[in-house]
Amino acid sequence: MASLIHDDVIDEADRRRGQATPNARWGNHVAVLLGDYLFSKAFHLLARVERDDVAARVALATVRMSQAEILQIKYGNTPHTDESVYFAIVEGKTAHLVASACAGGALVGGADGALAERLSTFGLHWGVAFQITDDALDLTSDPEVLGKPIGSDVRGGKVTLPLIHALRQADGERRRQLEGWIRSGEVDALRAALEASGSLAYALGVARSHADRALAVLAGLPPGPARDSLAALTEFVVSRRH
Repeated sequence: MASLIHDDVIDEADRRRGQATPNARWGNHVAVLLGDYLFSKAFHLLARVERDDVAARVALATVRMSQAEILQIKYGNTPHTDESVYFAIVEGKTAHLVASACAGGALVGGADGALAERLSTFGLHWGVAFQITDDALDLTSDPEVLGKPIGSDVRGGKVTLPLIHALRQADGERRRQLEGWIRSGEVDALRAALEASGSLAYALGVARSHADRALAVLAGLPPGPARDSLAALTEFVVSRRH
């Protein structure tokens, strides 16, 4: 929650999940302090967990989140075709946090280090699949269904995987046109171009591949309701529409 509140401040977002964001309700000063409070509260709770490795994993994940936010700002409003930059941002902002939660849950539940690492790998791939799908929905979903304005990533200067693929596929004139739409936030034109070029399908295919890698990790775990729940969540994340 803390990371989402700070993210909405950075993005100047006014809606999330159909509700006004804290920065829209009370301003950036209160929102930043609220995010800081929740981070502090989280680590205060972690300090009471009788395993130092759990807190260390979450702390490292929050370090990576901050690094990824800075990297995203560095490349904001700069159309590029470097997927490695995109994945560094996605893994840092989302996937490593999910991975630390999965590993931490395993360790607190009494699992050994090897099982915790496997669940960390599951969480990493799940987080990447989630974020790629979320980025695609920002261009294709209905704002009332998604709960926030469509095209906010483009207007905020984020170059996501569908855009990277389209830019890489385009020739000189077409690429200049796409870059112009990205810089001006022409979401409708971009959506049509991404559908025509197969870039949205490409991004969702990459998300599917990460979901399959997450499911492959689960396949090696003992059967039961917990594994089934994680598998269902993995299928949901690449089929969701909000």
